[in-house]
Amino acid sequence: MTLPILAFNEFTFEFETKPPTAPVLRKLTLSIGPGETLAVVGESGSGKSTMAYNAMRDLGVTGRLINGNIEVSGIDLVDLTPGELRKLRGGQVAMVPQDPMTSLSPSVRVGRQLEEVLFFHSSLKQGPAMDEAVLAALKMVELHETERILRSYPHELSGGQQQRVLIALAMISKPDLLILDEPTTGLDVTTEARILELIGRIQKEYGTAVLLITHNLGIVRQFSQRVIVLYAGDIVESGPVKEILENPAHPYTKGLLNCIPQIDSHLIEMDLPTIAGGLPDRNAMPSGCLFAPRCPLVSDQCHAGIPELKQVAEAHHVRCIFAEEQRVSNQRLSSVSSTPVPVAADAVEDDVLLSVEGLAVRYETEFGVVHAVDGVDFQCRRGEVLGIVGESGCGKSSLARSIAGLLVPSSGRIIFDQQDITRDGLQRPADVRRRIQMVFQNPEHSLNPQHTIEKCLLRPIKLFSQIAPENYRDRIIELLESVKLNSYHLNRYPHELSGGERQRVAIARALAAEPDLVICDEPVSSLDVSVQAGILNLLQESQRTDRVAFIFISHDLNVVRHISNRIVVMYRGRICEAGTTAELLSPPYHPYTEALLGATPIVQSGILKRKVNLPYSTSKAAGGESEGCLFADRCPHKVGLICESELPPDRSLHTGGHLFCHLSNDQLGAMEPIFTRTP
Repeated sequence: MTLPILAFNEFTFEFETKPPTAPVLRKLTLSIGPGETLAVVGESGSGKSTMAYNAMRDLGVTGRLINGNIEVSGIDLVDLTPGELRKLRGGQVAMVPQDPMTSLSPSVRVGRQLEEVLFFHSSLKQGPAMDEAVLAALKMVELHETERILRSYPHELSGGQQQRVLIALAMISKPDLLILDEPTTGLDVTTEARILELIGRIQKEYGTAVLLITHNLGIVRQFSQRVIVLYAGDIVESGPVKEILENPAHPYTKGLLNCIPQIDSHLIEMDLPTIAGGLPDRNAMPSGCLFAPRCPLVSDQCHAGIPELKQVAEAHHVRCIFAEEQRVSNQRLSSVSSTPVPVAADAVEDDVLLSVEGLAVRYETEFGVVHAVDGVDFQCRRGEVLGIVGESGCGKSSLARSIAGLLVPSSGRIIFDQQDITRDGLQRPADVRRRIQMVFQNPEHSLNPQHTIEKCLLRPIKLFSQIAPENYRDRIIELLESVKLNSYHLNRYPHELSGGERQRVAIARALAAEPDLVICDEPVSSLDVSVQAGILNLLQESQRTDRVAFIFISHDLNVVRHISNRIVVMYRGRICEAGTTAELLSPPYHPYTEALLGATPIVQSGILKRKVNLPYSTSKAAGGESEGCLFADRCPHKVGLICESELPPDRSLHTGGHLFCHLSNDQLGAMEPIFTRTP
């Protein structure tokens, strides 16, 4: 019988705190075989990352093993000396962390970092053999500009290149076990798809076992063979991916799946289902089932004791007394409206709030001029959510910062409510600054760590509100309650909140100014699906009740599809397609939109997705330097030399939108849909 590569046996683990708290992981039992991928899902705080670090016996300063053991290829990690553990980490077991910029040394060139791993985990010394091994590692992860990359510091590489370097560092010693902790968070869908294909190919070639930690259930369906669902340190459900995603039997698993936007959710007026409450306080854990306080099926039986894992189908185990009946019931546990409404129903066609006209943003670099945004035109109406999508580096954030006044555009105009505001934000009228607010991707970087939540929210009220000082606290509590927080959070600091809570505070701060336009730059990319659903519902509620307009920038096309009335697709600084959400999700597509949709992971069962192969860009020309279509060198539908020599015409196939392409209307209309339902 083949030994598992990784095995947790009745593993119970805690952090020593005062006062003592409940274990972070409780009686954890699992195994991963050679060449197998096991995914671990669950909300933030469930113990996923703690489990991953324990797989390398990285316990932290206060970590303590209570019971059980961990084995890697039959070796008990508990018995290893510190020296043996150093050899194990990066040798037999390697990890690709979530954020490459905090994992790669910023002051050491990439080549040197690869050499250090080989020096410690192989018999190679400095010389031709090591140089050859380093080059082979870069080629393995499909990084072709090897000389430039080896000489580069991490900040000189793109996010996708940094992630590939991390994978090369992990795989250079050919480990038995590869741990992936949110490996694609923050990456665009095409880069994400290539990274996952790359890891899959390497895994097959070397027979590497993979432990995948993610909140993206689409990736789980696409990449894994088995999945475990972790809740407050307990495995509540485990089994084959197809079985778990199509026949979930635990109310928590069902809740997670319900939080994900369905492929047709943009066609019906609906809030996403959410999971009530939060993870239990480890100082006051429930006496019975840990999920009981949040469960819609809770009964007196649930409080009698923690249920044991029981088998409900082949290899499918569930920790719930209602498991059998829940497995055969595919109904949602939360009611949602399914009343069809017109797309963009809340936006009035001629009520334009924002007009962007010929906007360009250029940066001077040592390599020349970079045209980050190149002649962009679009409008956003009151009460409308305008989604902006595209790969990293296409100009989305530069465009957003120009509108917010954080960046002065090189040319073009920004018209807000019939006023020209094309200048630095500090030079704009105070009322305009109040009416345009921004929610950033990382709230931990945009909230002052030395201020309490009350003080963070007080600043925009003092700056922009006419409220009397004696009413400040009431207004702050009202804002917190509007984002499903409460007065308990007033005196807490940002680091004391979860990621979802911090993002809610950031949204409350933006809404404190009572704005007309909120720019959201990747506001939910790092959040788990239950928190993400709550944030999206909150934004839509502000859209409906106060007619706030949103510019919503995201790599996640599933989220953009759900929340947006119209979508703009950008490629290397230019708009290649724009239209209503329904128009962009069905043919005719711009070839680039087609590729983005084809790279989007889908969780929903009964949906077939057509894949589009999208090669790397070989062109060095930036927007503003090319006479033709910037997508020509990657386009699977390229017509000929005309694509490289002439700007594509607007085919005017979308209502009030654009589709810039040299393909004829007939050719565009003949495209096959990306998504189709199975019979």
